[in-house]
Amino acid sequence: MDAAELSRVFNLFDRNGDGRISMAELTQSLHNMGIHLPDSEVAQMISRVDLDGDGCVDSDEFQVLYRVIMEERERDGGEEEDDIKEAFNVFDKNRDGFISPEELRSVLVDLGFRRPHGGVCGGGEGEEVEIEEDDCRLMIMKVDVDGDGLVNFMEFKQMMTQALASVSWWLDIGDTERRRRPPLLPARRSLALR
Repeated sequence: MDAAELSRVFNLFDRNGDGRISMAELTQSLHNMGIHLPDSEVAQMISRVDLDGDGCVDSDEFQVLYRVIMEERERDGGEEEDDIKEAFNVFDKNRDGFISPEELRSVLVDLGFRRPHGGVCGGGEGEEVEIEEDDCRLMIMKVDVDGDGLVNFMEFKQMMTQALASVSWWLDIGDTERRRRPPLLPARRSLALR
């Protein structure tokens, strides 16, 4: 990020425009970026870069603070990617770098997932059967960007990132709002394919 862009970011953090970022302004700005830190950690961040000891961050100190924030985000993102890679490896049983319909079915069956009898067209109300490879092919088609009939790590990561964002949104909305919306996840482990 060049100096002009960093100056614009500084001005966004400096909500009252006094040329200094207070602890409250920094906390709110970090929260808006999806970084939720306790006050003690925010105070520690400020103290690490507060060269003049005024308890705030001026524009020069902000350059150092910005680097610290970006390094923190990259480190947290690396941990998330490791978790996604671990989940991918659960499905990629033969370790070839792809999830096939057969591998997907195997894991879902092992986990006890079932689908309504009658497949994608419905039917057999109330009765559930094991998921079939054709069901898994349909699931894979929804995330298979390159059209090879398999899910590679990047496709899996994209799907998981979107799913995690949906769950995060679901957890962030209030109880009143949640009651007005249908649940994102089924109450039991059954997959209804549409």
